Amino acid sequence: MGEVYLVEDTRINRQVAIKVIRVDASSFINQGATQNAMHLFEREAKSIAQLNHPNILPLFDYGEEVINGVTMTYMVMPYCSDGSLATWLQQHGQHEQGDMLSPQDTIHFTQQAADALQHAHDHDIIHQDVKPSNFLIRSRKTGLPDILLADFGIAKLAASSSSASHVVRGTPIYMAPEQWEGHPV
Repeated sequence: MGEVYLVEDTRINRQVAIKVIRVDASSFINQGATQNAMHLFEREAKSIAQLNHPNILPLFDYGEEVINGVTMTYMVMPYCSDGSLATWLQQHGQHEQGDMLSPQDTIHFTQQAADALQHAHDHDIIHQDVKPSNFLIRSRKTGLPDILLADFGIAKLAASSSSASHVVRGTPIYMAPEQWEGHPV
């Protein structure tokens, strides 16, 4: 949902990622879809803002600007130059043990992913699209990189919508069976 841009914040000399959703006059042809997209975008920002965890990509800013009559709603987040876990696995998975990560490497990433997801669940937020491309990489000087859970665009607020919606959202090849069925276990 939306577009992501790499931007240089010249005031403090750092690169950031800005996720933007645009609403212009042509969007009003399908006002329901536009309003739904804006609602999901705002809900994503509110979800991320609730979460303060070392393995969750933080939100720096959220806002709305009107430029030449076009409303642009945006989120500003850290830029992770090392890309996603999916990319990292493709680049680093080819090592002396073949295509498999060692059990220790697997534990490293799985523990961080589980901690991030548990933190979100403790705040009644269910990510709904957990996959390697939604974990960004943060390199460390030594050892394996850390991962940051990102893209809460289709997250569900468990307390308010646990059975209200039967819409299945996510990436099918990464979905748990209970997600397909629409009820958690």
